[in-house]
Amino acid sequence: HSRSRPLKNVKLFLRGYLAVLIDADNAQAAVIEGLLADIARFGEATVKRIYGDFTAPTSASWKKVLQKYAIKPVQQFAYIRSGKWRPQQ
Repeated sequence: HSRSRPLKNVKLFLRGYLAVLIDADNAQAAVIEGLLADIARFGEATVKRIYGDFTAPTSASWKKVLQKYAIKPVQQFAYIRSGKWRPQQ
């Protein structure tokens, strides 16, 4: 009669549910695959949202990866006026 024994050298990690919130204006779409792979080490990304002005040409690279990685876009219009009231960059 054999008794069940716990597996040796098995590490249990507490894995949680994570939310990934991305600022499209300040992040690059080219790093999303590696970013999500790193996040997966800590838990499951159950909420993936990206915030930005998707009417702007600068967000074109994000539009290409949204569906592939199931990222929900949230439109945030840029309310900055051009001219002397524009912040210095």
